[in-house]
Amino acid sequence: MGASPTGSPHARAWRHFRSTPRWWGLALLVVVLLVAFWRLGLWQFENATSNAQQEVAQAAQERPPGELEELLPVGSTFPAPERGRTATTSGSFTGEQFVVPGRRLGGEQGAWVVSRFETDAGASLAVLRGFLPGEPAGAPALTEELTGPVELSGALEAGEEPSTSRGSAEGVHGSVDLAWLANEWPAPIHNGYVFAQEVTAGSEPVEFAPGDLQVVPPPAPESAGWDWQNAGYALQWWLFALFGVWVAVRMLYDESRRAAQGDPETSAGGPPAPAGDPERQG
Repeated sequence: MGASPTGSPHARAWRHFRSTPRWWGLALLVVVLLVAFWRLGLWQFENATSNAQQEVAQAAQERPPGELEELLPVGSTFPAPERGRTATTSGSFTGEQFVVPGRRLGGEQGAWVVSRFETDAGASLAVLRGFLPGEPAGAPALTEELTGPVELSGALEAGEEPSTSRGSAEGVHGSVDLAWLANEWPAPIHNGYVFAQEVTAGSEPVEFAPGDLQVVPPPAPESAGWDWQNAGYALQWWLFALFGVWVAVRMLYDESRRAAQGDPETSAGGPPAPAGDPERQG
């Protein structure tokens, strides 16, 4: 019987690795890719489990107030990282209003009251002025204090999806649909609305939600829950890492086996001589 190569396959592969400098560089490359793929997988896993959207919204609410015209310029798309941030502007309420039924506040059923605010720059802005319990037929009229120039601050929010109840009644709309408002209110219009938090006139506070109207606090950052898409990406990166290690180890074992069997391509650095070639077999 022919003698098998000395040592176990593991020992043989280890000896081949130590005696082949080329494999040192390949091993370093595998380690770099392994770390990179592992960290990419961790990043995707954190996006799937740590509620990244909630963290972004929380950070926006904690940042200092900014000018509306800088945070949400007319004609721009709504900046998702600024959602919930307090924006300030000046101008006046125009008296154009509508109610959004089917809303809740503190366990009570009612409707939102949304008013048009015209900034000093001449742009329309939808302002959630308050919550009205019950089923109001329309929005309450503005108080005299709100008919003049005022300074407004409120939390930025993106527009809502279109409503199927559009046009069901005068002054009633099913959502804060900015695309609809763009056709109803004078242009230009800011691509977002605000939860009114404070209104002042000459540095003096103005009651913007009188009577039964209740101030609506900006929505708290919501948990995004488990994101299966990001979790799948994380698993994909980790599988790439394991597959890369498996391929490298398999190549090392195959190469060490061929070298132990006297394969000229691995032991002498070149392909075997063809049969019958006297120059290479002599």
